[in-house]
Amino acid sequence: MKVINSAKPKPKFIKKTKHIVKKAPKAVEKKDAESGVIFISHLPHGFYDRELKAFFSQFGKLSRVSVPRSEKTGAVCGYGYLEFHVPDVAKIAAQTMNGYLVKGKILKCQYVPQERVSEKMFPKQIYNPQNCPKAKRREAAIQKMNRILSQEEKDKKMKRLKKKYVKRLRELGKEGVLVALNGMPNHKRMLKRIKQEIVDPEMKDVSTEY
Repeated sequence: MKVINSAKPKPKFIKKTKHIVKKAPKAVEKKDAESGVIFISHLPHGFYDRELKAFFSQFGKLSRVSVPRSEKTGAVCGYGYLEFHVPDVAKIAAQTMNGYLVKGKILKCQYVPQERVSEKMFPKQIYNPQNCPKAKRREAAIQKMNRILSQEEKDKKMKRLKKKYVKRLRELGKEGVLVALNGMPNHKRMLKRIKQEIVDPEMKDVSTEY
């Protein structure tokens, strides 16, 4: 008589270990060594990133194009960098385009040695007249100037203005110039003093009221 064991076999658990594969840094160094960068200056107006990439693509494949902008105004600085996949192509492009006349300007192209190439030549942040720091400060100043003041802020502002005008009026008074402004301290007394200073009866009253 055969006995059939209906119990299910217990599953075997295999412990899995993660294998971390580190990338060899030599591959990155090899990629950088295969690229060639040229420096181009005296760029004419309208001959920027897209135009440079479209024009220099006739020499070979470009990996990166950079035309730096001013952090203050966002305007183009007038020079740029082009990175080719092959250094020999970059050298040929620099030699061919050096002294080339484009839109009334003579281009200056120079091959950049590999040891002088830096990532700062190709910044990730690209400024323009809308996002440069100067434009942001200008926008913040406009919003601050045009915002609606509360009554307390209006009173403080008026107090500062009165203090400023009183100082100016005192300086003018020392020079012999008498001015009476409506709303300022001693307004009536200043008007009376101005009338007393008028000697010529044909001279008009120089007091001003605003």
